[in-house]
Amino acid sequence: MRRQTDNKKKKTGLFWRTLISYASVLLLPIIICSFYYFHSYNALKERTIASQHLMLENSGEQINSVFRDAITLGSHIQLNKYVVALANSKSTPGSTPVMDRYYLKKDLAAMQISNALIQRINLYFPDSGYIVNPVSTFEKSLLPAMEAKSNTMTDGDWNAIGSALQENRIICYANREKNFIVIAQNLLTDITGKPLAVLCIQIDNKSLLTRLQSRLLLEYSCAFALVDQEQLLLAAGSKDDSLSALPIAEIASYFTDRPDASFYETKNQGKVIIDYYPLQISGTALISITEKKDYQAQMTRLLEIMLLTILICIFTGLVVIMYYSRKNYEPVSQILQFIGDTDES
Repeated sequence: MRRQTDNKKKKTGLFWRTLISYASVLLLPIIICSFYYFHSYNALKERTIASQHLMLENSGEQINSVFRDAITLGSHIQLNKYVVALANSKSTPGSTPVMDRYYLKKDLAAMQISNALIQRINLYFPDSGYIVNPVSTFEKSLLPAMEAKSNTMTDGDWNAIGSALQENRIICYANREKNFIVIAQNLLTDITGKPLAVLCIQIDNKSLLTRLQSRLLLEYSCAFALVDQEQLLLAAGSKDDSLSALPIAEIASYFTDRPDASFYETKNQGKVIIDYYPLQISGTALISITEKKDYQAQMTRLLEIMLLTILICIFTGLVVIMYYSRKNYEPVSQILQFIGDTDES
């Protein structure tokens, strides 16, 4: 009786050891593959985010260089003798305001040619009401009657810029119906802060987009957008239709206290990942937009490799289990066959 109990325990132990050895053939490769997949997924995720943020910073510096060039140009114009005279409703010695505006127009034309990104330089003198640019000089009151073109600022543009400059010394402005963005600043003011000369530099959208897109990496399908705290100023990339629906004010308020934050999601036009980089002009920023489905598509190949590896492991495990099961069953089969051939119990 005791011997039968020992045999039963031995058989039970042998059964569990066999089951564990067979299960390890299937489960251990699956666990290893899963661990490798999640490790690779997180590594690829961090690499993608870091690469996109680095690309965003590089593009942000390109925008900042354009802003710096505009500010530097404004400093040169600020020292121009015709600007100083016209801002104070005077004229240079031996000249008249009409001639000063004419010579200023020539100076602005020379400055405009020196920078390929500049579409037009505009100077507005509130005391006299005149606007001077490299093309012509005219009174601002004539703007509503003048023909509006895609490369000219309208009366509404000037009024919007004037309102914005009451709170900021320099701003970035855009009208989505125009082919330029405007960097505007109060060039000269009196002792009370009243503007005497307002400078508006039109930056050509096409040239600026070409500079940005030439630095886009083909590996990542993201789009760039130049934004301020209220609106979308400029979009670069293939997602211009969906960018107009983004909650720009919400995004700007989210990053106001966290300029170093680099990950944000919203549910407009599907989930998107937004990376934010503040620019030199206060209130403006460059953001990169990546649709989450595009980001997840980069992981598809890794998932396919993992599934293929798991299927190979399962197939190999089943082959090994069937082989050793048949091999271990052969002695039992012979015993059963011997018992079947005899009449003895």
